[in-house]
Amino acid sequence: MKTTSFLSNAIEGYVKYRKASGRDSHSYIKNVILFDHFCAREYPGQIELSQEIVDRWCRQRPSECTNSCVSRVYPILDFIKYMNKRGMTKIALPKVPRSVPRTYTPHPFTYDELKRFFNACDNTKPRRGRLATIQRMTLPVFFRLLYSSGMRTTEAILLERDDVNLENGVISIKRSKGHDQHYVVLHDTMLALMRTYDENISRLVPHRKVFFPTPDDKSHPIGNWSNAYNMLNYVNSFLENGLTDQVQYNRTDPEVDKQIKLRLEGESYFLRAWWHFELLKMYGGKAKNGKALGIPLADHFISQDEAAQNGEFLRPTYQATVDFIVNDLNNAIELLPNVYQGDDLEFGNTQIGRATKAAAAVLKSRALLYSASPAMQDDDVTKITGMGQFEILNPTVYQAKWEAVAKEINKILGMEGFGTYVPVTASSIADVQTESSDYAFRRYFNNNLLEGLHFPPFYYGSARATPSHNLVKAFYAKNGYPATDVRSGVDLSDPDFDLTQLYAVLDNRFALNVYYHSATFGDSGQPLDMSEGGKDSPSFSENATRTGYYLAKFVSKKSAMLNPIQTLNSVHYNPLLRKSEVLLNFAEAANEAWGNPTVKAEGCLYSAYEILKTIRSQAGGINFDLYLDEMAQSKDSFRKLIQNERRLEFTFENHRYFDMRRWVLPLNEEVEGVAVTRNEDGTFSFKVQKVEQRKYEVKNYFMPLPYAELEKNKNLMNNQGWE
Repeated sequence: MKTTSFLSNAIEGYVKYRKASGRDSHSYIKNVILFDHFCAREYPGQIELSQEIVDRWCRQRPSECTNSCVSRVYPILDFIKYMNKRGMTKIALPKVPRSVPRTYTPHPFTYDELKRFFNACDNTKPRRGRLATIQRMTLPVFFRLLYSSGMRTTEAILLERDDVNLENGVISIKRSKGHDQHYVVLHDTMLALMRTYDENISRLVPHRKVFFPTPDDKSHPIGNWSNAYNMLNYVNSFLENGLTDQVQYNRTDPEVDKQIKLRLEGESYFLRAWWHFELLKMYGGKAKNGKALGIPLADHFISQDEAAQNGEFLRPTYQATVDFIVNDLNNAIELLPNVYQGDDLEFGNTQIGRATKAAAAVLKSRALLYSASPAMQDDDVTKITGMGQFEILNPTVYQAKWEAVAKEINKILGMEGFGTYVPVTASSIADVQTESSDYAFRRYFNNNLLEGLHFPPFYYGSARATPSHNLVKAFYAKNGYPATDVRSGVDLSDPDFDLTQLYAVLDNRFALNVYYHSATFGDSGQPLDMSEGGKDSPSFSENATRTGYYLAKFVSKKSAMLNPIQTLNSVHYNPLLRKSEVLLNFAEAANEAWGNPTVKAEGCLYSAYEILKTIRSQAGGINFDLYLDEMAQSKDSFRKLIQNERRLEFTFENHRYFDMRRWVLPLNEEVEGVAVTRNEDGTFSFKVQKVEQRKYEVKNYFMPLPYAELEKNKNLMNNQGWE
């Protein structure tokens, strides 16, 4: 962090003085620099320190607890002492509030309480499936490890198998608060329990990396707050230490070394933006005072000393958070290459999968889109009035933000590699050797974990994710009309309607995403049978689909993937950022900004109408525009069309949940499924039925901040409804 005020020279000397005296406290230096920024911002014409400036800075803030104020003021007091001794000022030392002792009293568990707790761990009965089996095995061991070792919950969750030495009973803690690696020695009884657990869990999750895994060999999710800030600290540490003149990546060619450092710097800015946005989309929201807030920013490496002063970490505005993310992404775009190609070890095809200009640009468009969304404005601009309802109170400010966002995203569409739509196909997701040109940033797998999670039980899978009938009804017929519109050629209002007729007319994206009754499963040559008594029904296995559908997207078409006699692996690509997302982001922003989806604003490459026409044609095989023209008559109707197109385009790509929240769409829709019955004549009957009733409140548009963080930092403001 750079100094910017009239205090720059004094601060530079102060920093050198503290380092020379062995008092290199990052929190002290950070607070003095924050004081410098305050002086530069609030007193731009000032040339010397005044009592007014010091008193104003040191005054306890309304939202600040006493201990946090003390932590903020003490460094300034020390700095003024330094200046007074050297004749730089004669300012009186500020009064420091007295620290308030902590009143928390730990609760010692009784023997009976411990007995009941571990009895509950041993007898917990999760619902069903492979995950349930893993949980039944894990819970008794996990909590006994916490009890016997004193490990933090996060430390245990993030343990990798290699961190646990089952020979000598020593655990290496590498991911801890403050990033201080340390070791834990296991008691003999705990070591024996861990060995037994390791042996048993390895049969379920062979070749696992995580000690306490989920079925896909990932750490058990507890929210991404701690993990994201850990990642941010790694990135910031690299930015501060890994790009200096003392570090060389090519010792023979200084120019190549320079280019490598520029690329690594660009990747670091991208990753810092990525993790900040992951936190923002999860925890950003409105506070009780109606202000849209972001998340505490990590713009530097946070030491243990600074982390202990947690009351200093506050939530900036939502827009300020987005501005920070966008600034990092602009830096990344400037520094990163368009592609990695060739055989060069530094820049060649060995680097495929790393961040590029395109990846940074797509993420930038997403962050900008979120910043203009109705849920993320202050209450004096947009106000949520109920489930699925919001009111625009300041249309001028609201529309101006959409216009600004649309213009920025349009610039991205003009970059190399953008502006052309590339539809996702089954062959670009699984069982492939070459990835789609649409992928700007993606995961890569060469295994059968996804199949284990999502294949039907008949094919040895767990059917974890099963599409709903609600999703099926969201697709369009090939003539362009929604499935729920009689003009599509089907009438879903008829309770006795044969749904196989619906499946036959739906656009191409339906079969890409959903396996349905009578559809051929992969390359098996066998139709799926969800009817009572059928091989793919709940009567065959309790793990079978509850909705009458199975997931088709992302899973291999090799039906023998999980065959115990000869298991197979397959290449999978899981896109995290797609270039085509920028097109839909622009269409949404343009529709809101200019109010007419057919308008191509000055300087813009496309209209919202043109984009949707292209996507519906190329992805869905829809070449009839009557319904598209009908919806283009107003901004409101076209908005609904865009929202549904996003639902279909990004199905199972982790967009829908966040889109619904930012647009204040109803969250409590009843989840529907289909029950299939085989008739005596061999035909089938279909009955739409309720699978799940979701109960959400208005507060669920925003996530609560982690309770542990709120307990540690009383100045951290929670989101509306979670106070």
